[in-house]
Amino acid sequence: MKICYIMGRLQRGGQFYVMLREALLCAERSIGVVGALDASEKAVDELMKAGISSIYVGCEELLKVLRDVDVVHMHDGFRLLLYARFRDYRLDKVLREKPLVVTYHGMPSVFLLPFRSWFTWIAFKSMYYGLVERYANVVVAISSYVAEELRRRGIEPVVIYNGVDIPSDVGSKHLEKDVLRVLYVGSGAKHKAVDELVKFFLKYRDRLCRDLDLEVKVTIAGFQVDKRCPRSRPPWLEVYSSIPREKVLDLYREGHIYVSASRWEGFGLGPLEALAHGTPVILRDTPVVRELFSSCESVCIVPNFRSYEHVLKAFRYIVEHYEEISKRGIKYAKRFSWDKHIEKLIDIYTKILRKQ
Repeated sequence: MKICYIMGRLQRGGQFYVMLREALLCAERSIGVVGALDASEKAVDELMKAGISSIYVGCEELLKVLRDVDVVHMHDGFRLLLYARFRDYRLDKVLREKPLVVTYHGMPSVFLLPFRSWFTWIAFKSMYYGLVERYANVVVAISSYVAEELRRRGIEPVVIYNGVDIPSDVGSKHLEKDVLRVLYVGSGAKHKAVDELVKFFLKYRDRLCRDLDLEVKVTIAGFQVDKRCPRSRPPWLEVYSSIPREKVLDLYREGHIYVSASRWEGFGLGPLEALAHGTPVILRDTPVVRELFSSCESVCIVPNFRSYEHVLKAFRYIVEHYEEISKRGIKYAKRFSWDKHIEKLIDIYTKILRKQ
């Protein structure tokens, strides 16, 4: 069985790393290739470094490889589906003939956007749902919350949680004597509320240091997070807007507490990766956070990052029970297995091919 994993544009982020992991696991069991309409050089370099050399970029290259694969698996894929529907009849024909699985990562609620953007966003989402109905044989949702969004549009998905890699050398962590390293890893998209997170620490960091009797240092890392941070930054605040995967994993290892004020998530890979590295987590209360982490003792859920008392209570709980909470976080992350994830996908691929 030969699978082609496709994204409209290959660029590093949550969807990219999920697709990369799937392609690698599938390659161990069969043959996996990767394609895209276009790609960033850094993303291609990362694929090559990971051992995936069969990479096809551009419509002409995609058409060549798609004719020879058994199943096409696309992550979101709005850009590519739109291109096929309205720009290239050859791609349209191939995608309608080939078994196609679409993994849907969800889209933020219209209410998280400025009012002037509502109608554009509603039209965008409606068009995407229509394209999925036109092309997809099976739609995979990354959480039950995202699945409900699709069901409201008459699309019945299969829910498959993302997995997480547990480092072989991971163990429960200890706090340093005088320093508390706080970490956020993710994008700077508006719904991630990085600006709210930064404002919280700019306003309350000194008070937090006194209340915890620790020197709090904050690291914000991810695509375009610099746009949400002040240009003039205090020495305790580090910001990385472009960061290789190896550095991200180092941050998870070195950090003591992962925080996110995000108002919307389709899954929440960042918090899960933090737990896998023994790093406890503080998250804003959202439907997906409740779905995935409400039973995890290593995750503290707060209403928002504007209330100092709620956030302080979460920090205190983690600091006072740090080693045990760190250990339980690793155990919880083991529930999210990439092996189970890929086995469910391969089962879907096999069933589609039998029907064909």
